[in-house]
Amino acid sequence: MGWVTCELPGGDYHVIKVELKGPENTLRVRQVKVLGWKEGESIKILGQISASMAQQKNCEAETLRVFRLITSQVCAHIVQAIRMEATRVREEWEHAISSKENANSQPSDDDASSDAYCFELLSMVLALSGSNVGRQYLAQQLTLMQDLFSLLHTASPRVQRQVTSLLRRVLPEVTPVRLASIIGVKALPPADISDIIHSTEKGDWNKLCILDMFLGCIAKALTVQLKAKGTTISGTGGTVAGKGVTTVTLPMIFNSSYIRRDAWSRVTKNAIAETIIALTKMEEEHRSPVRCIATTRPMCDNHDDGETAAIILCNICGNLCTDCDRFLHLHRRTRSHQRQVFKEEEEAIKVDLHEGCGRTKLFWLMALADSKTMKAMVEFREHTGNLA
Repeated sequence: MGWVTCELPGGDYHVIKVELKGPENTLRVRQVKVLGWKEGESIKILGQISASMAQQKNCEAETLRVFRLITSQVCAHIVQAIRMEATRVREEWEHAISSKENANSQPSDDDASSDAYCFELLSMVLALSGSNVGRQYLAQQLTLMQDLFSLLHTASPRVQRQVTSLLRRVLPEVTPVRLASIIGVKALPPADISDIIHSTEKGDWNKLCILDMFLGCIAKALTVQLKAKGTTISGTGGTVAGKGVTTVTLPMIFNSSYIRRDAWSRVTKNAIAETIIALTKMEEEHRSPVRCIATTRPMCDNHDDGETAAIILCNICGNLCTDCDRFLHLHRRTRSHQRQVFKEEEEAIKVDLHEGCGRTKLFWLMALADSKTMKAMVEFREHTGNLA
């Protein structure tokens, strides 16, 4: 604790009673010194404080200790609650993508009841991250960081946006080495980018890199369509970029006002370079268009050829392409089947232009316009799949 000094009242005293009170019952006084002075000399001692000031400082220290104890207990409860929510959300997400009925469903902001608790928990953590002390405390919570990365990919869009805001504040307090240990990355990218360029090692596609968690968010927002003569091959990396985390870019996280550029700048740049250069070392067998855009998109159950992609889910007939959906549901008995268009197909927009005639095609609408005749035609499709 050190020395506590104070000035004794003047006067001719023979007996002085010293009563010491402190915040800890285990505190012991090792030594008491009474210093005299000479007439005409100053009795001021460097660092000397009055008895009232010493009491005030002890009171402040005790108040701060109690506040930190309460805060740590509350934060520990919140962190534990977030862990339980992250586990629940991940289990629901895994069940959804493994279920045939929900293979193409995506979390949305419409279902706010299931994520309300998780959203409120993250809001409290986000408020705590507004101070330097709060950010440093959160950066030390290993399980919290792991759960944030899990929610970044599996939660609803509004929870994902909360996670993104939180990572922007907390990540600068985490060193690249510590983040690598949290997400299970074995090694950071080389310090010298020339080592990456001139390396003769083949790309390890199973290797987890420091930015893969964020690059995965961007990849899920990309839709690739490859057209060749007589055929069309489509591959979807994820949902169409919209209100969720798919609109997140790396600068949003790593160029924030909190970032320690000296700690993260080199690592992020070299990690991007390492990922891009790895593509140039891809073996020939992995470079075919079909292999590159391979997707787990369901195929038409009626065709059963493993090639015709499905765009509609029927509760009776299963996954169907457009033609099979139209023919199988022509009969009056089958028109009442409940059918749902896959979300990526429902939101997809296809535009063609040929000799002044343009065509815009959505699943539920097709619009044709001729610039020469200045005529246009719009064809609507009902929700039941029948043309109107």
